[in-house]
Amino acid sequence: MLTSMEAITITLTELPFDHEGMIIGFDGNIAEKQRIREMGFIPGDPVFVVARVNKSLIVRTRDVRIAISDEVASGIIIEERRRNAISMRHTRRHNCRNRRHARQDA
Repeated sequence: MLTSMEAITITLTELPFDHEGMIIGFDGNIAEKQRIREMGFIPGDPVFVVARVNKSLIVRTRDVRIAISDEVASGIIIEERRRNAISMRHTRRHNCRNRRHARQDA
C-alpha cells in the first residue's frame, strides 16, 4: 500500500535493498517485455529486493523468489513504496505477540 507521499518511478535495479515497490510496466522491445511477463512479473504486483549478488538481483514477487540480471531488471519500471517490508513484517510479528498475550490473560 502506498502512502500519501508522492510515489517515485524508478527501474528495479534502482530499488534499494530491503525496499518494496509496485510493478507499473516494462521497457524494451516486445520480445523482452514478453520474457519478463513469462518470468512472473505482472504490472500491479508488489516486488521486494531480497539480495544483490554480483550483477544480479534476487527479488520476491507474489511469494516467489526470482534471480534476474541487472540488464533484465533495468527493463522493469516500478513505483517505490515508502514503507519497507521489514517494518511491515515487524508490525505483523508484534501484533501476533499481542494477540497471543491477550489469549493467555483471558
